[in-house]
Amino acid sequence: MGNQWDRTVDSSKEKYPNKGFIEEANRLCKEHGSLLAYLKTLEPIAQTRTCVNSDEYSANIRGVQVFIKTFARRLWPIRFFYGGHCIENEYMANAKICEKNLAKVAMPYARPRRDTAIFQYIPNSGHLENPRHHEDFAIPPRAFFQELIDYILNLHKNGICHGDIRRANILVGEDGHPWLVDTASAYILPDKPNIIQRQFFRSLARSDMFSLAKIVFSYYPDWQDDTLKNAYENQSFLLKAARYAHYCFNALLRRKKRKKKLKI
Repeated sequence: MGNQWDRTVDSSKEKYPNKGFIEEANRLCKEHGSLLAYLKTLEPIAQTRTCVNSDEYSANIRGVQVFIKTFARRLWPIRFFYGGHCIENEYMANAKICEKNLAKVAMPYARPRRDTAIFQYIPNSGHLENPRHHEDFAIPPRAFFQELIDYILNLHKNGICHGDIRRANILVGEDGHPWLVDTASAYILPDKPNIIQRQFFRSLARSDMFSLAKIVFSYYPDWQDDTLKNAYENQSFLLKAARYAHYCFNALLRRKKRKKKLKI
């Protein structure tokens, strides 16, 4: 694929400031010798936990603070079969959400490589914290969660499922409003969906609502909303299967870590 951001795979040149970001990114990469060398000069936002996680950086391109998400440091099979799809999915989902103003998400600026995208940087924000583990966390007001519920319902009405609703993917912005992040698992319903696609969308939408209900009720157990209550009491089969797979994956990782410690 090459180390330089020498071409773009993004087709949104008219809507977003793509060309300028690509040109400046090219200049910075050539100045440092390669994309990987340039990434080493940037401030990392999140440390990668596994080989299937992306690297995230904060950078200044053309005088704009941006957020770079990339799989460039992963092995080529992960970049080609997994990372590229995740980046493309997140980029297209955010573009559609921004275009229709359905929720607060990071504006997509450019996708210079299939495995790399440049997004709007969200300053002075923090993730929602679990009140059971962080007693000193300032719980947002009810208006915050009502806005969050409206976001998810707006997405569903417009044929978009987030696909991974959890505290780590909900930011409290500096203005006090919620932001949705990490839409790599999002599903966009086609214009003319078939039966299987419609059923998958419904199941994923139920998963979104169940996860959202669980989060809201953890802060406000007395929350009065029939939609959330029904979602919480009727967990979808898709979410049950996903949670079980996630549990098995984590159990496997813990087992490997224990073996490594015993060898030492």
